[in-house]
Amino acid sequence: WIEAVGSNGASEKVAAEYATTAVSEDGRPARFALHAPHPNPFNCSTTITYSVAESGPVSVKVYNITGQCVATLADGIRTAGRYSVVWNPGTITSGVYICVMRSGTDMQARKLLMVK
Repeated sequence: WIEAVGSNGASEKVAAEYATTAVSEDGRPARFALHAPHPNPFNCSTTITYSVAESGPVSVKVYNITGQCVATLADGIRTAGRYSVVWNPGTITSGVYICVMRSGTDMQARKLLMVK
């Protein structure tokens, strides 16, 4: 269970599996989604999972806090489905990074924290 607490102090418990990716009748993801990376924070590598609802161009890139692209994890046409990629930053310094997924006009971002 996850407990959501509002600014007025009211809380509500929600089943943790409620936040899973919606799936269409044919088993494909029902929406575009960049899922929470795991582990996060991480030391030497993290897995980034994303879902694509329709075939089309998809890019997944990692940016440092100053906005410079430090890694391109995916860049090309993807069919509808769920994908995973492992990011091993190598010699990049510890810090906060932003993973950004783009497809058409859709965009989502997730924060990554690397601790060496």
